[in-house]
Amino acid sequence: MSIVSYGEYAYARISRFIIVEAKPERHYSKCIPISTYGQRATESKSAPEQREHGIVYTGSQAPRKLPREKALHKDPIQVQLDDPSMKLAPESRVNFAFTRPIQHNVKVKNVGKVAKADMYKLIHYWKEYR
Repeated sequence: MSIVSYGEYAYARISRFIIVEAKPERHYSKCIPISTYGQRATESKSAPEQREHGIVYTGSQAPRKLPREKALHKDPIQVQLDDPSMKLAPESRVNFAFTRPIQHNVKVKNVGKVAKADMYKLIHYWKEYR
């Protein structure tokens, strides 16, 4: 928490997203969130909610799903990072059902790209929920 103008408090945190559709003429991009859900992955989610998610990972091998992620059936999506010292936690999950607009004037940092071999899966899974 930080103090900003007029002595008010502001909360800031780092969020991770995958851009699924850029809208340069509208000055925003459609993005889907990546979260670890407090290092629990989707174990605390219902089966229908788990089905909306997929494993997203860095490195050469996808992590295993956690024991209570019984409804998590989508193929993992690999992200190739620009900075090899960075990595996603093994509990990282992408939510294909929640598209969020991110304005192009928001401060962001490009960290990498979805692997070309997994791009078709990413778009297919996202379009299931449009």
